[in-house]
Amino acid sequence: MQEELEKLGFSKHEAEVYLALLDLKETGAGGIIKKTGLHRNIVYETLDKLINRKLVTKVIKKKVAQFLANDPKRILDEQKNKLEIATTLVPSLINQANIKQEIVIWEGLEGFRNFNLFEINRMKPGTTLYCLGAVGDKWYELMGEKYRTYERMRLKKKVWFQMIEYHESPIDKKITQEGKYYKVRVIPQNLDTPANMLIWDDYLALQTLVEPYSVVQIKNAALAKAYLNYFNLLWEQGRDI
Repeated sequence: MQEELEKLGFSKHEAEVYLALLDLKETGAGGIIKKTGLHRNIVYETLDKLINRKLVTKVIKKKVAQFLANDPKRILDEQKNKLEIATTLVPSLINQANIKQEIVIWEGLEGFRNFNLFEINRMKPGTTLYCLGAVGDKWYELMGEKYRTYERMRLKKKVWFQMIEYHESPIDKKITQEGKYYKVRVIPQNLDTPANMLIWDDYLALQTLVEPYSVVQIKNAALAKAYLNYFNLLWEQGRDI
């Protein structure tokens, strides 16, 4: 658990002291020193940091300081606060940076899933996401349980999916019929589809749908416009499902 806590922003000593307190319940600094083997000064310094983060409470009993870990749910509150700050801050930083072009590579299955969640989370309401070479069932399979989160965010923002498929997907047909911001056309082709392309705003992304899974994301307004023109030409050749 210590490694996971460090991934959430705990220092090595903060994780050690916090886990020790969860085991010891209520204890003085001496108990923590004995359990962790950390130097006295490090323990007191770390306790002060955890108290400031509202993860630990200090009480005085008979003129002796006692410490106890607060409800671990406080960690969730802390992470939510950080996310709210980041959600507000990042758009301002992007405007300040004024980045015209960038290339980001997301690797592995988790990278594939995280890319889709990250992008749908930051898309503006009403955005249209164009997909060339959509693979339907395979994409849902790769997203796994995270598809529920993705779809919930997409519907909340009313993000449209406009897709061109080479093989008719039963799942896409069902979602289209339900009117969930889906437009799908098929250009019947006997083609293998190990990858597809997404286009939105000034971005395009190439998703590899076979191992090793990856996404190459490119921000370039001219490229996005060029491929969107290509998409629109193919769209006119397709038929509605």
